[in-house]
Amino acid sequence: MLLAGCSGAAQRPDEAPSLCRGYLAAMDQAVADAGVRDAQAAGVRGFPYLRVNRLLASYRNEALDPGALAQWASLMRGLDREARLVELANLPSAQRQSLAQHLAAGKTAAQMIDSCGQELWEADRGRPERMAQLRERAVVPDEYRTSWRVMGLYPLTSLFVNMGTTRLHNRTREVFALSLEDLPVEGTLVRYAPPESNILSPAQVSDLLTRAARNPLAVPAPDEPGLEALFAAFAPVWEIDTLGDADRIGRPAWSDAPVPRVVTDEAVVYRLLSHTRYDGRVLLQLNYVIWFPQRPLSGPFDLLGGHMDGITWRVTLDTDGRPLLYDTVHNCGCYQMSFTSPGLRLIPDALRQYGEPPLVAQQAPVLTGRQRMVIRISTGRHYLQKIYADAPENQEPATSITYLPADYRALRSLPVANGGRRSLFGEDGIVPGTRRAERWLIWPMGVPAPGAMRQWGHHAIAFVGRRHLDDADVIARYFEPVKASPKNKDGEQ
Repeated sequence: MLLAGCSGAAQRPDEAPSLCRGYLAAMDQAVADAGVRDAQAAGVRGFPYLRVNRLLASYRNEALDPGALAQWASLMRGLDREARLVELANLPSAQRQSLAQHLAAGKTAAQMIDSCGQELWEADRGRPERMAQLRERAVVPDEYRTSWRVMGLYPLTSLFVNMGTTRLHNRTREVFALSLEDLPVEGTLVRYAPPESNILSPAQVSDLLTRAARNPLAVPAPDEPGLEALFAAFAPVWEIDTLGDADRIGRPAWSDAPVPRVVTDEAVVYRLLSHTRYDGRVLLQLNYVIWFPQRPLSGPFDLLGGHMDGITWRVTLDTDGRPLLYDTVHNCGCYQMSFTSPGLRLIPDALRQYGEPPLVAQQAPVLTGRQRMVIRISTGRHYLQKIYADAPENQEPATSITYLPADYRALRSLPVANGGRRSLFGEDGIVPGTRRAERWLIWPMGVPAPGAMRQWGHHAIAFVGRRHLDDADVIARYFEPVKASPKNKDGEQ
């Protein structure tokens, strides 16, 4: 009876917040000591049960009704839960066992994180001063170092970088202007295609998105079957000019070496869900990420080559079920370019604004029937050369490989040789061993380790100005709808 009474007293509601803060503080200390902090979402100072990304940070200055406020906090709790489970998995076993001593009786770590998040939110939500602090602190630090820009005479050095970017954009447009037949092929064209699946109609996609957005913030959140159907429907085909192993798609892995490597025994495409805000709507984005073993050095003075390489392809879906915009970036945040749908265009003034202008290399083709988007990639440097629509039965390349889809979250906790686990990414969001020599030249732009492979949430995509791949307004800032031409009296446009 005495033991039961003590157990009940330990769980009194008024003591729960302090118990929870103690557990989360102990976990944070263990994670810090082990150096396994997950960097994908940013912590919120003073709110250990919340983490924030750039989409959620965009709501912090908006008036939210109680339902929207509760969902906003719930999504931030979800980010914290996801990160903490990753961190727990990556902790050395001895520290993980030690941390278990702080658990409430009968609870697992996941249950403790869930209940503590809810209890701490309930304790905070009714206090106006805490809500004011939350709105002030729910921010994601940008990927630029202002002090570096000051030391590097940014107003002057950025002019030379912008000139180089303009030349690169012009060369890229020239390549995309070539016909498919005129594109150079140095090795063998290899196609990596997704497993066979149903191609959803725009009406089916629109219905799925509409149902998934029935929540206070109208953020599309499909269930697992719905999300799987979307990823499968819009999965691209990768067509790669292949000279050697460096041009083959693989999977990152840890071995006894101090840096990870990409193993090409099987082709894997990692998938990630994200969102953006455009024209008063929250739009769902499908991200497909591939990895190469390296970008081979072309010579002793090559500043851009190095260990590991990769590309992210993103599909932004409009509420009508059709892609609004495609865009791509190397996993270093470099070479970002966009491909507009017929209903979208670059804002004319965007090219005249200060900073690195966005690159629209080509208008995206409209997919029909069983067609998929084919992404043509060069050998070695892995530059995109063209995108085009094609059906699965049109297998022009002699070699075609079916790739395996995987969850991007798997990269945050990979097995290691000693039986433990480790993230592909460091606590700074950078893949160890992938820093490039170009950092010694480009550092005045304020981007840490330019050219290095990065974790989602850490992609600065402009050297001049400030722009991130996951900015909530990145589409609205540079693109606008194409207005329909007025009809004449005969009904013609």
